Amino acid sequence: MRPDFRRFAVSVGVPLGVLALAFAVVPTAGAREAWDQAAVTALAAELADATQALEKTLRREPHLAAATQRGGRNAVGLWEAINRLKKSTRQLSSRTKDGKGYEDTLPIAKKIRTQVRDAKQYGSSVMTTTFMDEKITPVQDLLNRLSPYYF
Repeated sequence: MRPDFRRFAVSVGVPLGVLALAFAVVPTAGAREAWDQAAVTALAAELADATQALEKTLRREPHLAAATQRGGRNAVGLWEAINRLKKSTRQLSSRTKDGKGYEDTLPIAKKIRTQVRDAKQYGSSVMTTTFMDEKITPVQDLLNRLSPYYF
């Protein structure tokens, strides 16, 4: 090792070590909130209702119905994503009402997060992005309120 590099490594190593120790001791800003069964259960029930409302809204949309009848891959993908999302939100609501905690419901919450993203992507390819963002916003907002308990 060259002497210049060694001197640099030693001079930088001590401050970096102190900095790493500080981050290891101080909790991060994105730390998960303490589990609140009542709050999570209420949010999960609202999320299931919002997903049901999203499905009803999309079923009334003529452009989407026409795309589905034509067998459009993205339209079919959107309906599959919405159906999976609806099933998962009902499952989360049911499990939290039964008293299941963080460990038991985390896989469902992760699935929901992915399914909302998938629904937005499929929906944006069938409808306008603005339309889909507007319709999925209530579901996304509730998921954002639920996220601190999981992620």
